[in-house]
Amino acid sequence: MSVVMLFFQIACASQIKDVILPNSKWNNNFSYSYKIPNSKTPNSLKITIAIVHPNFPEVPVGSVFSKVFDGLADSLSTDFDSIIIAKGMTVTGPFEDLNMMTYPDKKNANLTLTPHVYLNSSIDLISGWEHRENGGLSQGFRLTVSGWIILEMREPLSNEKIWIKKIKLKDSYTELGQNIAEINLVRRSNSIFSSTYEVPGNIIYDGRKEAMAFIIKEFYPEIMKAFWDYINGEEITMLNQKANEIRKMKKY
Repeated sequence: MSVVMLFFQIACASQIKDVILPNSKWNNNFSYSYKIPNSKTPNSLKITIAIVHPNFPEVPVGSVFSKVFDGLADSLSTDFDSIIIAKGMTVTGPFEDLNMMTYPDKKNANLTLTPHVYLNSSIDLISGWEHRENGGLSQGFRLTVSGWIILEMREPLSNEKIWIKKIKLKDSYTELGQNIAEINLVRRSNSIFSSTYEVPGNIIYDGRKEAMAFIIKEFYPEIMKAFWDYINGEEITMLNQKANEIRKMKKY
């Protein structure tokens, strides 16, 4: 009896074919805006609030959504600034962190506002890799997002917390999207036969960022409307009085 050993040669190469990618609706410019309902006379309350740049405590470094969240943070800072001014107060910042504020910055501010953003996301695949009319392979997914924002106000010099509010998204939000990959042709052969089949290669379009951006666009007005309602002149005046009491007690 003889044993025949079959040796396979495996070769892999990208298919040479033009792939037409979807037009991006964002072009990596992830920004949002809120239309202010109405306004008071600027600085009519003689209160200065220092805004600390919004942070995302549970987002890992290098997250696929980092650029989208950076755009959200910048937009929140801008619109928080506009709302506070529209409510008759003065704004400084945004500061990268409370610890980055200098002593004069803290002394000249009556209160600080720090937003902490918590967004939970999950991705469910709704298709395998399939051929596209415009070349390449696509894989469909559904992105689901829920979460909340914590707003903290502190007396700047003591860093003592004197106000906290939670803005919870009213619902979970979903968006469909797709990832697109090159087609790799894999050829497996030996002395008897050969075969060629296709596998996904490099991802050339990652639709997760676009899907997240559209979800944020949907719930952004909800967040800003809640913030508008929370920034009440009478309540902020009372918080300022409490902040002044803290400064006197601690002899700042």
